[in-house]
Amino acid sequence: MRIVFFGTPEISLPTLYSLIGKQFVGEYEISYVVTSPDKPTGRGKNLSPTPVRRLAEKFSIPVLTPEKIKDNTKFLNQLKKASPDFLVLISYGKILPKEILDIPKKAPLNIHFSLLPKYRGPAPIQAAILNGDKRTGVTIFKMNESIDEGEIFVKARVKIKPDDTTRSLSNDLSLLGADLVNYTVHTLTTNKLKPKKQIHKNATYSKLISKEDGFINLKRPAAAVNLDRMIRAYYPWPGVWTKYHDKILKLLPEKKVQLEGKQPVNLEDFKKGHKDFSLNW
Repeated sequence: MRIVFFGTPEISLPTLYSLIGKQFVGEYEISYVVTSPDKPTGRGKNLSPTPVRRLAEKFSIPVLTPEKIKDNTKFLNQLKKASPDFLVLISYGKILPKEILDIPKKAPLNIHFSLLPKYRGPAPIQAAILNGDKRTGVTIFKMNESIDEGEIFVKARVKIKPDDTTRSLSNDLSLLGADLVNYTVHTLTTNKLKPKKQIHKNATYSKLISKEDGFINLKRPAAAVNLDRMIRAYYPWPGVWTKYHDKILKLLPEKKVQLEGKQPVNLEDFKKGHKDFSLNW
């Protein structure tokens, strides 16, 4: 069973680890790992590989890092020559064109961290926390040319805990996604799984998050319940922050704050030393 894997950030790693494990026991062959090109990081702006590339190279899996994937004849021919049964994509960062989606013999699979058609788009985990949802989940679906609109193979739910952040919930969902994609691949090879169309009229959407989304105006603060959701949804990035006496003040999970140049402290301890700060969540 040949697979080409597409992924970039850390949230992609549990699925790739799982596929590598299956390769070790002879169930799968990972023909290629496709990830974003190296990016300059740090003060020195040295090129740094993606987490997915580092993991793939650790296990000597061939890596492709195309700058563009549409109208890229060399890349397209590499994928065709690999003749994969499945494409498996999780948080790759680019939309695959039809000429790539048509390559796998079985299906191009996407792992999405919501219960589609709810929260299509780039930030479904944050959206679930921001909206105070009690549950979310993972959907494995067959990719098409539209964003998150393909037919669904399988879904599974998880509870959102009251103290869940995007970091903690991402960890839970990524582990579940790894299990689900293996189940989907195995079941599709035996032709025992039929996709179901999404009910498009029920679709909702998550938006791309920016640094500015985490800003709080102390003159017009959000209600406590909404502020708590923001802090958890935007942790670790972009974080919730404000300007306090011309310094950046970060609002952190577990009722902590961090003033620019200082260590994190408990909210109540901070308020004792800063009588003009009255924000609560």
